[in-house]
Amino acid sequence: MGSTLFRWSIYPILFIIVMTFTSPVTWNIIPNNIPNLNYLFLQTYPDSARYMLSTIVQSEAAIFALIVSLSLVAVQLSASSFSSRIIEIFKKSPDVWTLILIYIFLIIYGVAILKLIEPNEEIISDFEYYISLDYRLGVFAFLALIPYIWNILDLLKPSNIIDKLSEKITKERILSIDRFGDKNDAIQPITDIIISSLMRYDESTVIYGLNAIGSKLELIFTEFDKCDVCNVSIVFRHLSIIGELAVEKRDAYATVHAIVTIGQIGMLATEEMLEEVSLQSILSIGEIGTRSNRQNMEYVSIWAVNLLGKIGVLATNKMFQNNCALQAILFTKDIGATAAETSRKVSIKHATSSIRSIGMEGSKRRQKDTVLIAVSELEKLGVISIESGLENEAIAAAESLEAITIIAIENNLESEAVFAAHAIGNLGTIAAKKEFKEMISNILLYLKKIGENSIDRRSEKTASIAIIGLGSVGIASAKQKLCKATDQSISQIKFLQILAKENKLDDISSLGEKSINNIYSSIDFKKDDINIESGI
Repeated sequence: MGSTLFRWSIYPILFIIVMTFTSPVTWNIIPNNIPNLNYLFLQTYPDSARYMLSTIVQSEAAIFALIVSLSLVAVQLSASSFSSRIIEIFKKSPDVWTLILIYIFLIIYGVAILKLIEPNEEIISDFEYYISLDYRLGVFAFLALIPYIWNILDLLKPSNIIDKLSEKITKERILSIDRFGDKNDAIQPITDIIISSLMRYDESTVIYGLNAIGSKLELIFTEFDKCDVCNVSIVFRHLSIIGELAVEKRDAYATVHAIVTIGQIGMLATEEMLEEVSLQSILSIGEIGTRSNRQNMEYVSIWAVNLLGKIGVLATNKMFQNNCALQAILFTKDIGATAAETSRKVSIKHATSSIRSIGMEGSKRRQKDTVLIAVSELEKLGVISIESGLENEAIAAAESLEAITIIAIENNLESEAVFAAHAIGNLGTIAAKKEFKEMISNILLYLKKIGENSIDRRSEKTASIAIIGLGSVGIASAKQKLCKATDQSISQIKFLQILAKENKLDDISSLGEKSINNIYSSIDFKKDDINIESGI
């Protein structure tokens, strides 16, 4: 039933209703042809009074014992099912204490009236009011059992217990936590309930508990400033434990809700410029995602890398230091690499996409370290994909590198563009050795586009690396006797040569000529035969 105020007020309201309904004034105004309760106020014989009062007192005593027993059993069941800290909720519940006080008073009152009735009197006149009052109070006591049972059953619902416990999650309580498991930790009891529910596969309670923690923490973190984040790791440890246990139980639904809850908090914290909170959310999602990936829970892995990508992009956009983006990229690459080893293609694509998004945002924001890390990890992911025979996934990694390179060129990040172009060339060389013909063709086009953009912006270093990359891929293709790829690499270099001459970049043009000669020196067939050889 409703709020605590209503729970406290229902018994006084019921008391007023019963006393008004059984009042002689009320029944005296009822028409005479309607039966009424005036018999309650007639003169009573002592034996009848003692018998009735004794019956009422015994009934009240029996009910009182039953109330205490059932209340203790309810507390014990809840505490054993969820957490011993739930006892505090029952201690503060108004229903038990109100009903206990009512029955104690009525038992004492009934015994006192019994004591005052003299056995030798024929009728009782002086105590009629007190006897009738005891009857009326007895009616109230019996009717009070209805809201009591209703409220206790309502309180035993896990959702209501969680609501009560979540009220204690406040900024002050979080800041007062000294260590994991501290008695001031208001999140611990809810964590206990969620863990117990996980063990029983009660997903509805798990989700409800996670939502309660998440919504409370989101409100609290909006009140935080950068000096208030000392205990954040303890808060996220609770959510990590839930997620890790869900992984062990192979409960994908609960695991996803755990990382989504963490992700929502991380996104909000990033918006509020709380870097430490954002970092902790990334670490928690990364740990859960890594564990789920090892358990081949691809659905969870996809959610993890997508959330890491979103938080990483937002952290980069907010111009954080590189810790958040770094950790997001590293965890995403690890998840993608493990997925590649087990040929889970969807996870690899999502991991590649997330790193690409962070790298592109880093290029736009001129965050050099973020770009370098993204490029390095994409290259590693591409290499692992090639070694695992996943050509399309390796192409996606190379394409992501090309996108980052183009944005880096546009934002005058020459060193980063050079690094990315070199990584694409390396992937092309490895692809040629594996005879991934489609990938070779795509990489040659990527390098041509990078070279073209570099020449247009007169970025000679990047253009040089693009031509060198084309030459390296051409040489590797020639050694594998992939004639079409060899011809394509020469054609792309010649195109860049012409463009370099038009822009009066003689050094680039000379480098192109040298690269073409190196390719020709690596082939064991005539130059004139290249265009007519059947290769790819």
